[in-house]
Amino acid sequence: MSLEEAERRRPRSPIPDGLRTGWKVPTLSCVGLFAHWAMMEFDALPREAVQARFVNEGLRGEVEVDGWLFAPTQGHDPDALVERLARVGRELAIAGWVHDSDFAYLTGFGRDGRRFSLLVGSPYSDSAEDAEALVSLSRLASGEGRKRSAEELAEWSEANAPTTISTSDALKVVESDWTFAEEGLASLFRHLGLPDLDRGLAALSMPTPEAGVVISLPVHKLASLAAFSLLDRLDRFSREQGIGHPDERTIEIELPEASTEGDDLSELLAEVQQWVDDLGRLDYITVFARGKAYTVNRTAPWSSS
Repeated sequence: MSLEEAERRRPRSPIPDGLRTGWKVPTLSCVGLFAHWAMMEFDALPREAVQARFVNEGLRGEVEVDGWLFAPTQGHDPDALVERLARVGRELAIAGWVHDSDFAYLTGFGRDGRRFSLLVGSPYSDSAEDAEALVSLSRLASGEGRKRSAEELAEWSEANAPTTISTSDALKVVESDWTFAEEGLASLFRHLGLPDLDRGLAALSMPTPEAGVVISLPVHKLASLAAFSLLDRLDRFSREQGIGHPDERTIEIELPEASTEGDDLSELLAEVQQWVDDLGRLDYITVFARGKAYTVNRTAPWSSS
């Protein structure tokens, strides 16, 4: 990284209110890197199969690097996400985020069911709302937490990475004081023989605005007409509505006027839950509200009608 580029990315910005373990970060200017992503290898799987798994999560793979597909994941819980992505066929799935280039989180799920989680840099927050998340991150950043993360990564690499990494090498990376936290992650990727992280993150799209609600539906599991039945049920939440096709496999319902405050959002999610159960043909769908992703699971028996 050139000195000119480094200077352009400074000064730092204080952490924004509402950060919850890095999953909700608005777009800011004159700051370090903010990024949220997941990645899956499509060497053993067809690329279309990997894309389908992303689509089921309301995501779209945008970037291919060295046989891996990257998708932006603003709003998703990375730990739950990698487990869902990898649970069919036990494929590799990795997800992470970077906050203002100051600290970064990475988690992965392997073919053998092993997983790891680690933090590069020192977490901070000025918001009382982030206290619980900060406690969790601080545990990872402690001496014992970093040692445990290094051990997990070393064990995970034995069966899941092109190149294994020792506990001592992993610990050296996570304990180092990186000027840019993403450089620490990139160093781990090189140790593990994983794809070029800089290329992957540079090509990902920026997070979408956080106003209103967006509901992502997989076209390949749902007749398009059924999506309009959901629009009818959600009319009372937003008079202005939109329905689009960001790609050939996804329908997105947009409710720009929908409130995302506590009880209002709970009522909307309950209505979506009822629709999913009545339809009986989707395992779950994803609802995006104020930069966070909510997974609505089907609770009713499966319907083949």
